[in-house]
Amino acid sequence: MSNTLKFAYTNGNVFSLTGSSYTGYFNVSGGVAYMGKYSQNTALNNTNTIQNTVYLSNKFFNRIVTQNITLTYTLSDFIFQPNEYINTNSINLKLNKAYDNFLDTYRACFFASSYLPFAYVGSAALTATNAGTKLLWTQSVTNPIVPLSSYDVNITRNSKIALMPNVFPNTPNDCTLVVANLSSIFTFLVNNSAGTFNFVFSSNRVETNNYQGYNQLTFNNISSIAKYGNNFYICDAGNNSVYSYDITSVLSEDRALGKLFNLKNSITPQQGIFKTPTLVAASNSTVYVYDSSTGIITYFDSNFNITNNYSYSQYFQNHPPVCLTYYQLTDSLFVLTSDYQLIVLDSQANPTFYSFDSTQYAYDEVPKKLVFSNTNSDIFYILTNRGLYKKFISNNYQNIGNYTFSTAITGVPGSYNNGPDPFTYFYDMDTYDDLNNYDNLYVYGYDQIINYNEQTLFNSLLK
Repeated sequence: MSNTLKFAYTNGNVFSLTGSSYTGYFNVSGGVAYMGKYSQNTALNNTNTIQNTVYLSNKFFNRIVTQNITLTYTLSDFIFQPNEYINTNSINLKLNKAYDNFLDTYRACFFASSYLPFAYVGSAALTATNAGTKLLWTQSVTNPIVPLSSYDVNITRNSKIALMPNVFPNTPNDCTLVVANLSSIFTFLVNNSAGTFNFVFSSNRVETNNYQGYNQLTFNNISSIAKYGNNFYICDAGNNSVYSYDITSVLSEDRALGKLFNLKNSITPQQGIFKTPTLVAASNSTVYVYDSSTGIITYFDSNFNITNNYSYSQYFQNHPPVCLTYYQLTDSLFVLTSDYQLIVLDSQANPTFYSFDSTQYAYDEVPKKLVFSNTNSDIFYILTNRGLYKKFISNNYQNIGNYTFSTAITGVPGSYNNGPDPFTYFYDMDTYDDLNNYDNLYVYGYDQIINYNEQTLFNSLLK
């Protein structure tokens, strides 16, 4: 677990370093600000402002524009009760409470901008070229929108995506995009700024780097994928298995190593652990797997030895999980359910329960994915079949706002073929941790890969 309480990106005027205003990432630990996201090596100088005080505390700038101002303490907390001792300590206690309320009032003067998105970068869509139909980055889709299944019949709206920065990129900002459908995986080298969307490899074999022999095990029903660092995980509900891969050669863009996924380990039906493994998530030391038949989330170490589990089958029957997402800052697992409930499990599998305001979503709208911001430790995003939303972790009942989608993405009316489900426009999303001052979001929706650069901005009532 990180020692970091919070992190964010500052454009200056909050902290200083070597006598100059500091621009970049800062993190807070023990009431001190440090350079970077997670390390406490270089301390930053405090500018001694009220804003600074909030950043260094356990409080957040997390007001939503529709919410009223709330204070930590009420009038009764400041009234001396009969027979209560009045001395220096009791007076100081009430002064400290008053100061807390002052900080709450100051924080309430800032509210997160609900104008979303911050920046639409472009979309990767199927486009007709002289060399045939290819996946290309574009600022506006053609009409009608051509589904990605026209590129390969296996890439459907059921496919999952994972986005990872390459370790030794040949071009700055090179990333690897994995698209996993029910029975195979595809990998692409992507770079929006360079206009790159290049196919790397695909495989329907569990051992992606083994082309020899017959009757090799193939994927049967890929229900979930996860990544952490150079490790990649595939949960195959059809094979009742979970597979672990080393993807260093792909992220290194190393042709000599084969640019394939190397199978490291697996959990198979013969081990008798699962009935129907459905969802997977991962940290640097733990793999989390949800079994939809038993209602158990099992904690494994990197060698797939069981270290812990969380069982609440009755609850999960009524609130089926749709997504597991690991949160590095608190070493915790976020479990999103189909009816907008959130269970946060700490490293010891102790739960905390939250509920989102379901009135902010349409009656036929269902959540699909949760990902965390990489620029503000108090932000996460929720993707549903009908929209994309931004939320605070510390104040998660309501949405900060929802994304609007221009005709550059949706096309003119009738461009998008709804197919058998007229209410499904979005299928999956992902982002990754880097040092840019924005969240690089990839959204698979409207039969294309939509790219946003997202920042969290605050409007202020103060002059």
